[in-house]
Amino acid sequence: MSRSILVLVATLIPVASASGDMVRGIGIDFVTIGNPGNPGDTRTEANPVGGGAVNYTYRIGKYEVTNAQWDAFVSAAGAPTGNPITAYDQDVYWTGMYVPANQVSWYEAAQFCNYLTSGDKSRGAYRFSGDNSNPGDFVGIDRATAQAIYGTVYCLPTEDEWEVTRNHSLEAGQGCIGKNG
Repeated sequence: MSRSILVLVATLIPVASASGDMVRGIGIDFVTIGNPGNPGDTRTEANPVGGGAVNYTYRIGKYEVTNAQWDAFVSAAGAPTGNPITAYDQDVYWTGMYVPANQVSWYEAAQFCNYLTSGDKSRGAYRFSGDNSNPGDFVGIDRATAQAIYGTVYCLPTEDEWEVTRNHSLEAGQGCIGKNG
C-alpha cells in the first residue's frame, strides 16, 4: 500500500479549478513538493535555525479550500462540532462556490482533514475524544499512526512543510506565498 502525506493549505489563489484528485467526492488540486532532506534555513537570524527542513516528498493543496468543497464536506459528514463553540457559519461575508471558505477554526479544519483521510471527522492525524457525529474535544496529533492505518493522510501543513512549499513556489517563479499570505 502506498503511504503518503498530503497537506492542505491556504494560498493566494482564490479560484479552484474543476480538475484534480477526487477525495471522498471532493475535487482537490495538489502540487508535489520534492527535495527531501533539504538543509533548512541556515541563516543565523532564522527562527529557528534549520527550520524548513523536510526529509520526505509530499503533496500540498494548490488552492485554498473553497466554499463548494467545504459545503460538500458538511453535506457528507455533518457540520464540525466540539471545540470551539462557534462553528463555521455558511452566512459569511464572502459567498460563492469558488470563494475560499472563511471563518473556519483550526479544529474544524482538522476535522475536514480527518474526513478526507478516513471518512470520519474524529479519526485521522488529529485525535478527538468523540466520534463522527460529535468529535468532541481535540486530544492530540499523531500523523505516524494515521499513516500506518490509512496509508494516505490529509493534514494541515507543519511550519517546516509550509516553509519548504514557500521556497518551492519561489524557485518555480510562482511568486511569494509567505507565512502571512
